[in-house]
Amino acid sequence: MVATNLEAVVLPMVLNFTEHVVGIGLAGLVFLFAAYDRRSEVAQDTEGVSIND
Repeated sequence: MVATNLEAVVLPMVLNFTEHVVGIGLAGLVFLFAAYDRRSEVAQDTEGVSIND
């Protein structure tokens, strides 16, 4: 509890920035991985299929 209060008083901006950078950064990486995985899956499913038919 003392550490939490000390953090809130001394480092609020640094901790807030770090939390958002890590949170948004990890969410972005997860999204990129999911998009890549989905793209690979769709490419395998449509291999050899012509879209213009």
